[in-house]
Amino acid sequence: MVSTGSLLQGRIRLPPSGESLKQEFGGCKEQPQLVLPINEGRKKQMLILILIAVGLISLIGGFIVGKVVGGKSRAPTTPTHENDPNLAACQGTCAQWDMRRTERCGLQADEAVARSRADSRRSDLNTALVVAAAALAAAVALSACWPCAGIAYAAAAVASVYASYLAGLLQAASDDLTRAEQATHDARIREGAARNLIHQLCSPADAAACLSAPGPC
Repeated sequence: MVSTGSLLQGRIRLPPSGESLKQEFGGCKEQPQLVLPINEGRKKQMLILILIAVGLISLIGGFIVGKVVGGKSRAPTTPTHENDPNLAACQGTCAQWDMRRTERCGLQADEAVARSRADSRRSDLNTALVVAAAALAAAVALSACWPCAGIAYAAAAVASVYASYLAGLLQAASDDLTRAEQATHDARIREGAARNLIHQLCSPADAAACLSAPGPC
């Protein structure tokens, strides 16, 4: 004879327990935490910006220092004087013209020195740029070897800063050359004006004798 409990168990299905629910529906799985690399990305961006800023400051600073140093090492220039248009004697105008020729020769020599210095600075700068480019190319080629690439990048950075320093020296030398060229040009104008005074105040014979004197350069 079947018992009442057995009939009830057969007809009525009891709700599953908690463990059964977990087994049947898989339970409540914990969702994986999504960690966004925001902080790491910002750190990398800040590091790149800092490196760029340091590089720019180094390049600009090197240029300024080079220009200041080049300006302090400027070569002395030949002193000049203006013509005296109120001379009354032929002999005075002849002596004045000879003095203007001497000044012009000195300024031409100053211009030659300034040009030589500018050419030398330009050659040094070109060499430094070639070294910096070669070091940067080596760093890119050795990117698989981080220590080797780091050394090459450091060499490229040093060469670049030195090149900016040489660029400042070149700028100062170019400014000196520009001033020397202008000074020579002005000296030629004063020399021509002194020569005209000879023709005005001297007789043709005296003028010819004065102007035939050999120049200082």
